Amino acid sequence: MLRSSSTRHLAVGTYLDADFRDAVLDEVLARRDRAVAPTFTTDAVPVVRHALNARRHQLARDAALTGILLLFLVVEGRTVLGVLALTGAVMLGWRALKAMLRLKAFAALALVVPAVLLVLIAALLFESNSGWYSSINGSTGYEAPVSLTGALGRVLGVLAVLLGAAWTAVVVERLVNRQTILDHLTAPVFDPDDSPAEPRRHSARIAYVAQAQTGNVTYYAAEHPFVGSGTVVNSWTGSVPLVLAGPGGLPLTTEALRDALSLAVSQLSGADAQLGDAEEVSVQERILAPSTLALVDPSTGLLRHRLSPEEMDDVATGANRYLAVRSTAGETEIWVFVRCEVQGRSLHLELFSSSIAPVRAAYREPELGRGPGVVLRTALGALPDLPDLLLRAPLRLLLTAAGPGSGGLRQQLRQLGTTSSAGRGARASVRELGAEDASGDFLAGLAVERHARRIEQQVLETVATTLEQSGYDTEELRHRTQVVLDGPTR
Repeated sequence: MLRSSSTRHLAVGTYLDADFRDAVLDEVLARRDRAVAPTFTTDAVPVVRHALNARRHQLARDAALTGILLLFLVVEGRTVLGVLALTGAVMLGWRALKAMLRLKAFAALALVVPAVLLVLIAALLFESNSGWYSSINGSTGYEAPVSLTGALGRVLGVLAVLLGAAWTAVVVERLVNRQTILDHLTAPVFDPDDSPAEPRRHSARIAYVAQAQTGNVTYYAAEHPFVGSGTVVNSWTGSVPLVLAGPGGLPLTTEALRDALSLAVSQLSGADAQLGDAEEVSVQERILAPSTLALVDPSTGLLRHRLSPEEMDDVATGANRYLAVRSTAGETEIWVFVRCEVQGRSLHLELFSSSIAPVRAAYREPELGRGPGVVLRTALGALPDLPDLLLRAPLRLLLTAAGPGSGGLRQQLRQLGTTSSAGRGARASVRELGAEDASGDFLAGLAVERHARRIEQQVLETVATTLEQSGYDTEELRHRTQVVLDGPTR
């Protein structure tokens, strides 16, 4: 299960998408005591290892960019500072223009003010370095002023050399990343066990992730108990009274219902499967617990992600036990979580359906190849990102060197308030972080919901059949659940 193609595609994404790479490392490695979100079809370990390798490439690039900045500051300090200030002003001005086009006047004004200040700073730096203002107004100083043409030529020359050197560093990093994908992450050669070795300080955490991701306990953060299974698309909960249809009814237990559901749902992927477009169906019992309900291994102090059946029966109040049914329709994963409990003379039933969209297309179908054309496209593609990468390189270098989960200043600030046990719950799985945004795909949404309802129908039919075999009346249950199955498509 963990060796599906999504593992390779997400590993590719760590070299192509810095935001995705930072999100993976922040979720998995930023806190040693954080729970691991289940990755039912994706092996998170190779993805994390490749993310660390891509982070090393980024570290080398940012070190080169920072060195280039420092060198030019020593040689042409005021000119370089002026160029950087002017570059920052242009970037802020461009963002202000986009904000105005979106009719966000206050946001645009908040960007225009610092942009104007940066332009003034750049003008003062250029003037102090060249004296071109005195050549315009005719005043004389202690030194012969540089002509305006000469000053502009000097600024443009420094800008060209500075950006050219930075451009080279960025292009080299991207070409190295693409070569790594070609050598290790194409379908014929990909081997999850041959992923780049992680630094020794991360070995214990990655070994823990390898075991925890296949466990049967999910510790969730905030209000998202179904972490790892995508977005909830349907939910239903209700209780029906248990009324005997006649004399001689058999005892009904929660365990008997679970066993019947596990057997019935697992047969959906058989030879006469009802889910014709499903590749496979798997069933697992899972405990979903808030991070405050920590089942800790006393020998390590870490959360336990696997419990025996006896331990699942004895789990503390506050956790919920679900039957997790996973199915696939193409590249989309579909989940149905079922909770069925006999409580006195009532039957409590919960159904939650969720789905994870396919891995982002850019990761599944990257533009690869060899030759001058690839180099040219890579070089041209780096131009729009060059100013931002250059300006942020020193700060990014410091934050990256501080740790794997420190790829951004905002992440650092957010983590200041998440050191308590409440912050130990998993927030997202590696698979969820790399999923395509399918919110606008109406037809795909219909297919997912149709697929989930087939599983729901099998679940509800199994519950009703089990009740009938035990001698209970199912009229009310069938009526209430049929309303759910026949409800309007969302």
